[in-house]
Amino acid sequence: YDPSHPPAFSPVGCLTFGGRGVQPAPDWATGVVSFVSRPFDAACHVQGRMRLRLAVRSDCEDTAFYVRMSIWRNGEGRWYNLRDDIKTICWDHPDYRPGTEADLDYLLSDHAFVICPGDRLRVDVAGASPEQFVPHTNFRGPFHEQPKSRIARNVIVAGRSVLVLPTTAEVRDPLRLCYQIAR
Repeated sequence: YDPSHPPAFSPVGCLTFGGRGVQPAPDWATGVVSFVSRPFDAACHVQGRMRLRLAVRSDCEDTAFYVRMSIWRNGEGRWYNLRDDIKTICWDHPDYRPGTEADLDYLLSDHAFVICPGDRLRVDVAGASPEQFVPHTNFRGPFHEQPKSRIARNVIVAGRSVLVLPTTAEVRDPLRLCYQIAR
């Protein structure tokens, strides 16, 4: 992650103006890593706060990890923004040592939506989203006290990272509901 050249996410997150906008294709920019699910076989009603655990390592004593959730609407052939968030390693691990593995736990804002058969979910991970958050300098401490920034070599441990969806037990008439969403 290079704070002097952060990827420009557009539109900004869902809790601001311009919310649920169409997203670019996965891995669309240098510094963005996308994780895409398989197509869903059945309808699924998501209601509540999605949780994401990101297992990470960095060669810096602190850095940021921005996450953005999107959904592929199979009937429309587009990705749409669902939720996003950002965290620093030191927020969860104040005494982080470079090179060690750390878990970052995200609790995304409340949401309710239906995943239809053929839809996919995607998590984009980057070091920043400068339209919403000040790019992290990759030094420990308040950003306004940092005289310079540096490049961080960050690692996402995919096999230990997990997305948890709060789903309801039943979707009433999922085909009708999915048809209405796709229209």
